[in-house]
Amino acid sequence: SGTTIQYSLSSGAEVRLDVHDLAGRVVAVLEEGRRGPGPHAARWDGRTAGGTRVASGVYFVRLATDREVAVRPLVVLR
Repeated sequence: SGTTIQYSLSSGAEVRLDVHDLAGRVVAVLEEGRRGPGPHAARWDGRTAGGTRVASGVYFVRLATDREVAVRPLVVLR
């Protein structure tokens, strides 16, 4: 199981896409580095950076570029 997180960039940018828990701790980094303009997608398998499956609950997906930051909720159901 998992989910695909889609985003689009109007121009090329340094990107960091990560998942945070309710306490604000980084659970997993999905993408990091320079990305070109246009649509992109990253897959998250519901695991932490250490490979442990996360518990059911609310998490936040955070996309940060050198120009802006966007945060969206994500619900994990097991």
